[in-house]
Amino acid sequence: MEEEKNVFSTELLSALEIAKKIAKANLNKYYSAPHLLKAILTRDLSLLKRLENMNKDVYYLDEWAEVRIEEEPKTTNVLDAEPSDLIDEIIKSSVPTEFHEYLINISGLGYLIQALYNTPVEYRTQAINKNIESTQNALRFITNTDDKKYVEIKSFLLSSLCI
Repeated sequence: MEEEKNVFSTELLSALEIAKKIAKANLNKYYSAPHLLKAILTRDLSLLKRLENMNKDVYYLDEWAEVRIEEEPKTTNVLDAEPSDLIDEIIKSSVPTEFHEYLINISGLGYLIQALYNTPVEYRTQAINKNIESTQNALRFITNTDDKKYVEIKSFLLSSLCI
């Protein structure tokens, strides 16, 4: 499980970098969901193999992304493509319901913040604020739950944090 999480974390960073390069190559002002989809469908990342194993039509997904990328706004000054509102939506739409999902959300947003290191400060600030919110929600979840499967972690956190 830990090994798989590290692979996905590394692949998230790779996918974001590939998405930026795809946007630049297409003279798009922003990189967005179609760029990210096209990026994760590259042979270098494991998601393509997973989708193929599930008998998904990856060629259709790739074509869908390509058509949407062609429709994206163009620019003549593509020094560094910026994330669009769709990337913002990806950040906002992550709504954990279990404790392990909160932890994955927190680490995933950490990697996203790293990947956005050269974007405008507003994007990084938004991701940092979301990460702080997720951390607070994880602590709130674990302190308020009565679920027996969280007894050990709850007692550890309560004694460590003096909550």
